Amino acid sequence: ISGFGRSGPLRDKPSFDLVTQDRSGVMSITGEPDGPPTKMGLPMGDLGGGLWAAIAILAALHHRNQTGEGQHIDISLLEGLVGLLGYLAQLAMLTGESPGRVGSSHHSVVPYGRFEVADGYLVVALHVGNFWRRFCHAINRPDLIEDERFRTTADRRKNRDILVPIVEEIL
Repeated sequence: ISGFGRSGPLRDKPSFDLVTQDRSGVMSITGEPDGPPTKMGLPMGDLGGGLWAAIAILAALHHRNQTGEGQHIDISLLEGLVGLLGYLAQLAMLTGESPGRVGSSHHSVVPYGRFEVADGYLVVALHVGNFWRRFCHAINRPDLIEDERFRTTADRRKNRDILVPIVEEIL
């Protein structure tokens, strides 16, 4: 396991969690929308490399058991963390731009995130199945279900700036 892999222009450069989080783009998507790039609370740059290394070792052992041949494993912290970006990496690659920071919200699911309530905070995550419909009934606002601005996930995402304040006020 190295910071940047055994080949390439950065192969001899040292790295560690913070550098990996920065170079992978993770910091550009972590934090509040109007805030600076932020390090994740977990050392995912380091943990990601270890996770992928464990998987690679298991795959190499399986290969050895099947063929009797050994394997060479080359894991970089940077590639490990980029591999954990999931759909956010796809967005960046397709658009050429960082998806940006959304705090505890979600890039495509609304409402989703941390909401302040009278005695602290409540987390709401309404991204699958009937969660939106059930939420509207639970908050005694069934009218929101049929509101054209909020009918579908895409509608709620498009009208985030309208919907989030409504949910905040109710909660």
